[in-house]
Amino acid sequence: MPGTNKYRGNLCEKVELGTGAPQLENGKVKRLNPDWTEWLMGWPIGWTSLETITELDWRDWKTDPADEGELPRVATGIQHRIGRLKAIGNGQVPQVAALAWEILTGDRLNSCENAQDREPTE
Repeated sequence: MPGTNKYRGNLCEKVELGTGAPQLENGKVKRLNPDWTEWLMGWPIGWTSLETITELDWRDWKTDPADEGELPRVATGIQHRIGRLKAIGNGQVPQVAALAWEILTGDRLNSCENAQDREPTE
């Protein structure tokens, strides 16, 4: 049955018909990378890591760092991966929160009205 789970010890492999085996790295199943998920959420890379961040690594959404080979979507051996993903899952995308705040406080409406009142410049 597509999308069913097979449990073997501590390893859960998602089995989907026609897709073959899960991605493996050194015999281990690759799992969602919290660093890539932070980028997807619009947060700095390493934001949920327990290590000290010395420099914020903000990246825009123009280019997926996984497509560039800079940050894999899935990986193995990530410290505190599950806790980090739980924290990310309970977080907010900053751009969405900012837009909601602007709408709720009327700032967005005011800025749109002010923009319409301005004459276009050439």
